[in-house]
Amino acid sequence: MKPVYDKKGRPVYVSDSNQYRQPDNSFYAYLEAQVVARNTKILAQPTLLVQEGQKATVETGQDYVVNVDRDENGDTGTTLYTYEKENAGLTFEVNVDKIDDNGFVTMNLNPSISIPIPAVQSSLSDTGGVQIYNFNRRELESGSIRLRDGQTLILTGVVSESQLEAVRKWPFLGDLPLLGSLFRSRQSTRSKDELVILVTPRVLDDDQGGVFGYGYRPATQQATQLMQNGF
Repeated sequence: MKPVYDKKGRPVYVSDSNQYRQPDNSFYAYLEAQVVARNTKILAQPTLLVQEGQKATVETGQDYVVNVDRDENGDTGTTLYTYEKENAGLTFEVNVDKIDDNGFVTMNLNPSISIPIPAVQSSLSDTGGVQIYNFNRRELESGSIRLRDGQTLILTGVVSESQLEAVRKWPFLGDLPLLGSLFRSRQSTRSKDELVILVTPRVLDDDQGGVFGYGYRPATQQATQLMQNGF
């Protein structure tokens, strides 16, 4: 039995060998509607293969400079800058403690999200013209969780807030002293985002080459091809 995908490349679930269907769940329908309306953004859809007693980590985002070391050479008059970078975005770590013979998986989940915030600098010349960032981090530790094969866990509560201020002004007139306030305006926007994580463990049966198992279906066609090639 091979995995079956719909027109959008998403896997469908199998009830028996002759019937394929997607799960009837209002929460999934709500999330899909929010994605279509662009109120929700999918950050990542990874497929991790983790053995019992091992852990795996997924990182999505971009590297930002968090520290700069400046070394001046008095003999040559040159300045050497060394930049320290960290990833800002989504980090998801899963630690599989135990896989039971009856298809239950005991694991620990540790998702975190970090938002870069420009640091206040007296002068960019001290850092070689590079902006330094601080991180606003939100992290969640699930503790020990026991899930059945194919059961979906929903994690919420990782909330981040941001505030953006924009200044609009007329050229030259907005910079005038005293009267300049009449030709410029300030707009403040505050937003709150919540990270929702859906985790579905699938137990692979080594005797069957990891294809059938307990009903495992790779998330994408690319993942299926990797498994068929022995990865």
